[in-house]
Amino acid sequence: ANEEKPLPNEFLLAVPFIKQAPLGNWDEVHGETCEEASVLTVQAYYKKWKLTDAQVDVKLLELVALQEKMFGYYKDTDVAETIKFAMKAYGFSKSRVLEKPTIDELKKEILAGRPVLFPADGKALKNPNFKNGGPIYHLIVLRGWNAKGFFTNDPGTRKGEYYFYIYEILMGALHDCNKAAHSATG
Repeated sequence: ANEEKPLPNEFLLAVPFIKQAPLGNWDEVHGETCEEASVLTVQAYYKKWKLTDAQVDVKLLELVALQEKMFGYYKDTDVAETIKFAMKAYGFSKSRVLEKPTIDELKKEILAGRPVLFPADGKALKNPNFKNGGPIYHLIVLRGWNAKGFFTNDPGTRKGEYYFYIYEILMGALHDCNKAAHSATG
């Protein structure tokens, strides 16, 4: 029998932190760039990019323009669309969607050196740093864990680096974007 080794109790990837409003400008565009910031975070991790806030802002706006060209919009791209634009922009050819992942499945991805893009109902995350209780739909990056929950990079707040969510809250908030209902119920 091929027994799996138990997962470590704690693990953390060195993933750079990228804010969706790197210059502190929370205009209409930057209020909606969590997907772009999360994709850029993963790309910066793989490419070992060290980006200034100004460079991040340029790259976020390039990703917005790419989606406008691809889909005709950039707001609230669902997981499948996010993978499509990530593949087009950065060649994320090995990306895949985990349907209803377990905590252990998410940990195995991170342990293999793959930060996880995690789609969520932003209000269900209960992050006290969010304005108005948080976005309807939000995308964050899982980068590690301990016994109680996941360490994330949450681009929706300047305090989002290593932001910690307990397992119950994070897994309870796991939802894809449902465009038809304009909600995170997918």
